[in-house]
Parts: sequence; C-alpha cells; structure tokens
Amino acid sequence: MRRACFRSRNYPIFEHKRRQIRRRLRTDFERIRPAARAVLARLEREGPLPARAFASEQRVHGWWDIKGPRTKVTSHALNLLAYVGQVMVIRREGLERHFDLPERAVPALWLRRAREMDADEADQALSLKYMRAHRIFDLGDGTFGWRKIPAPQRRTIVERLIRAGTVIPLQIDGVRGSYYMLAEDEGRLRRHERRALQAQQTMDAPVRFLAPLDNLLWRRERVRDLFDFDYTWEVYVPPARRTYGYYTMPILAGDRFIGRFDPRLDRESGRLDINLLYLERGVRATSRLRTMLEDALHAFARFHGASELRIVRSRPVRLLS
Repeated sequence: MRRACFRSRNYPIFEHKRRQIRRRLRTDFERIRPAARAVLARLEREGPLPARAFASEQRVHGWWDIKGPRTKVTSHALNLLAYVGQVMVIRREGLERHFDLPERAVPALWLRRAREMDADEADQALSLKYMRAHRIFDLGDGTFGWRKIPAPQRRTIVERLIRAGTVIPLQIDGVRGSYYMLAEDEGRLRRHERRALQAQQTMDAPVRFLAPLDNLLWRRERVRDLFDFDYTWEVYVPPARRTYGYYTMPILAGDRFIGRFDPRLDRESGRLDINLLYLERGVRATSRLRTMLEDALHAFARFHGASELRIVRSRPVRLLS
C-alpha cells in the first residue's frame, strides 16, 4: 500500500475520504471489533505507543497474507484504524511505527475544521492539492485526486476547471496522451523551458538513488512520458523474465534519469554487490560522472553498513573500476 506524508493542516480535506473508507471497511471492522476497541482504549490510557506494545496470539488474514491468516489481530486492527484515521502514526523509529489518537496528534483547529467541512469542499480542496503535488498530471491516474474517481468523472472535474481558467491543457512533443497543469504554474514552466534551452547538458548535478516505491515513481506512465524513462520494479517479475535485476533502483542526476542499478547487501561479509550498474542510452560516461557515481555508491554502501563495494556487471563495460 502506498504511503505519503502530509502536514497536519491538510487533515480536514481528507475527512470526506476517511468517511468513505470507514463505510467501505465496515464489514472488516465487524470481524475484529473487540481488538479494535481494545487498541483504542489502550491508546487513550497510555498513548502514544509503539506497534510492538500490542501483542496477541490471535491471527487473522491481513492485507499481505497470501497463505492463510498470519497477521496478529492487533496489528490488523492498527492498520485498519490508521487507514480510516481513528489512530495516527506520529513517528517512526527504524521500521517501527508509533501510534496515538488524532485528538492528541492533530491541533484542535484542524479537527474542528474537519468536522465542519462539507464533502464537496473537501473533495475540491483535495483535487487541487493533488494537482499542486504533481504539477503536471493526466486523467489516466487511477489515484487521481487521491480518491477512487471513475474516469468520466475525472474528465468532468478537469474540464470544469479548464472552463474556470484554473487548469490548462498541455501539448508535449512526442507524447500521445493528454497532460494538464494549473494555470498558476504556466510562468514557472516557461521559465524552466527557457533555462533548459539555454543550458548545456551537464553531469554536475547531484546523483541520487530512488527507492522503487518513491512517490515520483507511483505513476510509471507519467515518468515514461515526461522523463523518457521506462521503469518496472522487478521484485515480482519471474527471474527468467527480469531485464535489470530483482531490486533495481533508478539513478537520478538533477532532473534527469541517467540509469539504474541492482544492489544486493551481503550482511555477513559487509559487502554491497551491485549486480548491474546501467547507464541509459545517450548518457555519456564522462570522468566527472564516473566519479560522482562512485562517490554516491560508496555513500550508499556506508549508509547500509557495508565496508566493501563490488561492481559485478555494468553497461557500459568497466564503467567503474
């Protein structure tokens, strides 16, 4: 399940969505109602609390269970309660989540505003928030507006905003699909276009590695259309059909996808193996780029506690020594 972080001031505009989810999951809650009530009561008395504080011998069929019920009923209750906004993740320590009640996590002003905001106002604000987050968006996104909106309704929303002068359609060279942006961003886009035409290609931009579930990659078609980068997370691809590797991650230099790499950490030996380091077609492997890639990979290895880095295979060959 995808996750994103929002500031507490955005809490009210998600209230209508939370109500819809509560109605949809009513049956799920009925199955675990005693556990959910116990979780809420304990958080009210003792919160905030880490996930490990909620122990249970009872197992239920959780969201990620494939072969039978393996999820603690309290863990499933926490997931459901967080999904509908009855509890909130207030911080993380490593991979562990700490939970509390919204009454203690969200300022009273935003809680009151959430109760007062009607559905239409919340949905409109959420759609605009989505558009500002993506800046350039399309109607093919099944999570358009961070809600389950049927395709015809998405088009109706955007056409209404076009008539109001809030949204403008875009024509992108070499892209068959239709994209849109907020009219308030037109000046920024034109300034960016002028700078891009004037600037020479440079590899001095910082090199970063994106996690496979990074927000930028959620809409793969958009990444392909706007960045000419075709990416698939191959974890769920059968080994014989993988092109780049099990956990291949994109490499970003500035605002350009320049390649990808498939890392594997050997914790016992303290070595990070790069099974494949791959530069996209048209990317020149200059000495400057090689140095920046090597520095970034060594930093990545250190972050994961590895003292040794090994490049198993690269394209071009011998990209790094």
